[in-house]
Amino acid sequence: MVGWWRADGPVRVQGRGAEAVKATVYVKQGDAALITMANFASVYDTAANATANVTLGIDWPALGLPSNTSLCAPQLLGIQRTAPNGTVVDPSTGLPVVIFRDGDVIPVLPRSGWWLLLTTRDILECRA
Repeated sequence: MVGWWRADGPVRVQGRGAEAVKATVYVKQGDAALITMANFASVYDTAANATANVTLGIDWPALGLPSNTSLCAPQLLGIQRTAPNGTVVDPSTGLPVVIFRDGDVIPVLPRSGWWLLLTTRDILECRA
């Protein structure tokens, strides 16, 4: 695990609202990683209700993953909402899986976040 507070972390949050979005990475070197990120805007500013639109600066070599690795956000009932872009349905569960590519803008709602699985495996394996 590499916490959001680490200056040498392999994932940087960038873009509008990035100062309120924190990302922690759980790494299985060379195979997969899990990025958990959350928008703490309401913690810092009680009037903040804006969605942060961020990108992730990922140090792929530090994770041991190629830069064409998929970032997928499987629907986690009761935890993670899905977004309209890149929605794929997992045939085994019938639930949507959101796919992001390196450099895509990721909307992070206030008091919300994402669990993103980075994997080189078949994207249909991206499920809870």
